[in-house]
Amino acid sequence: MGLKAKRRVLLSGTPIQNDLLEYFSLLHFVNAGILGTAQEFRKKYERVILRSRDADASDKDHALGKERLDELISIVSRCIIRRTNDILSKYLPVKIEHVVCCPLTTMQKDMYHAFITSSAVKKQLSGEKASQGQHSAKKKAHLMLVL
Repeated sequence: MGLKAKRRVLLSGTPIQNDLLEYFSLLHFVNAGILGTAQEFRKKYERVILRSRDADASDKDHALGKERLDELISIVSRCIIRRTNDILSKYLPVKIEHVVCCPLTTMQKDMYHAFITSSAVKKQLSGEKASQGQHSAKKKAHLMLVL
């Protein structure tokens, strides 16, 4: 890694929400090599764990995915201090949320309209390329979140 430092500290609110490779990147920054290269990480952990979460995963896939996840947690726990909301809420002030509604600008409306009427979005929402199965469903769900 190009950045020379005696110590590296990383703060993150939700490091492993959806993307294991992003999690790898965070850990690699703090402790380079602890999980191997990105390619090794994908092969040993990411693919196996994600495969175990598929709806059509076999019992063997589930077992191997759990084994690799437990192994990953064990390795990571050596270099990460994790504080949950239960612990932190004792020391932080009460969270206050304010919702502020803002109308879209003309440019934002134009961009939104161009996006939702694009052929790529129409194909995804119409179910074209349904042979991709779960990947297609995930793309549709992501598009709906974006909208």
